[in-house]
Amino acid sequence: MRYRMNRRETIEFLRSQRLGMVVRAQAEHVANRARAIAPHRTGRYRASITTDLSHHWTDRRWVGEVSAQAPYAAAVEFGNTRVEGAHHVLARAAAEG
Repeated sequence: MRYRMNRRETIEFLRSQRLGMVVRAQAEHVANRARAIAPHRTGRYRASITTDLSHHWTDRRWVGEVSAQAPYAAAVEFGNTRVEGAHHVLARAAAEG
């Protein structure tokens, strides 16, 4: 038996609301893991972790994004040699998934 992909139906599925709900749930799952492992001296970094669901700009596929909006989020993620090393909170949360 030979398989032949139906391109039109695949594209419809990638743009469907059903898949959008799955992508949103996965992004929230990663965000929750990130909040659980985030350093929490003040709690501002943890509270700044958000999710966003959008369509990919070229072909309208669903894309889930998890980010931290605190002004010092890059220093937490990638490190600051003067203060402390990298925590890789978002990277670790995504990798555990």
